[in-house]
Parts: sequence; structure tokens; C-alpha cells
Amino acid sequence: MRAQYPQAGYAEVSYFVFSSMDGDDLYPNAWYRETAYQDGDVTFVELQKISDDLETDIRLIYQSERSGGTSDTYSNLTYGLNKEIESRGGDTSDYNCNYQEQITYTENDNSYELVNLTSYTGSSNALDDCAFESFTESSQSRYVFGMKSILNSTLRAHSLLLTMRLPSNSYLVGLTTNRILIT
Repeated sequence: MRAQYPQAGYAEVSYFVFSSMDGDDLYPNAWYRETAYQDGDVTFVELQKISDDLETDIRLIYQSERSGGTSDTYSNLTYGLNKEIESRGGDTSDYNCNYQEQITYTENDNSYELVNLTSYTGSSNALDDCAFESFTESSQSRYVFGMKSILNSTLRAHSLLLTMRLPSNSYLVGLTTNRILIT
């Protein structure tokens, strides 16, 4: 793996039988290979259905590229971007391109998260072919999450999660790899 991903700070590969990500129970005896590695602040994950001899790729099931970090100005502000392509309905299912951006603000025991999500069906199994311009142009879902940690009498932390779905014409957050824009 070091030769394949020379810049990776972390890399792993797993081989296993059965994955519910591939059509739930359609292929109980199929083999899969999951590869994950991190290069800088970007993490890559890929799940492939493979042949029984573990040598031949049969079908891409899932691939993602995740990046994010903490604001240089505000240490309690984090951001993330997740791009993924997936085909979870079996060997003949289409591929879906998914983009998710999020920003989380944390102060004391309270966290607030804004999330934009868009997904569309495509025919390519290449993450680079998932063309996406901007969440201002295309977002099917926007969510606001609020989490407050509260302590009970035995001092165990519990979380209270509030979720609100926003209308698709409201624009909450735009993220780029290096800066956060709130409009």
C-alpha cells in the first residue's frame, strides 16, 4: 500500500464476505475490498465488490473523498465537505452522486451544525464525473442540528438533538476547502 499511496499518512485495506451496502441481502457470499487512506486533510474510502479469488474488481459500490478542518480564526468552528458516489441497489443499480457540506460551531456544552446536501443519479462510476457547481444552485436538503450536553445526577452526559429541515430556497452555508462563507 505504501507504493500505491506514497503520500498517505494512514492507509488500510480490508477483505470480507457480504456487505449490506450492496443491495442489502442480495449477495450474501460475495467478496468485498474496502480501502481507506488519508493524504493531508483529505480522507478517501472505497468499497469494491471483487472476485472470489480476490484479484479482480467486479463493481464499485461506494467511494468518497472527505475533507475538513478548523477555522484559523475561530477554534470552535469546524467545517467539512464530503463528496461520494454510490450504487447500493445491486449489480444493475444506477450510481448516485452525493455532496454534503457542513459547518459546526461549539461553545461550552452546546454544538450547532448546518448541513447542505444534494444527491443526483448518474451513469458513471467515477467520483470525478460527479459534476457539481454550487449549493446555491442545487440543494435538495438543508438541515440545522443543535446539540446540548446535559448532566444528570450521576454526572453522565446525555445529548439532546434538535433537527429542523429548512426550505430548499434558503441558503445557509457555502464551504470551500480553505474558507467558510456564511450568507
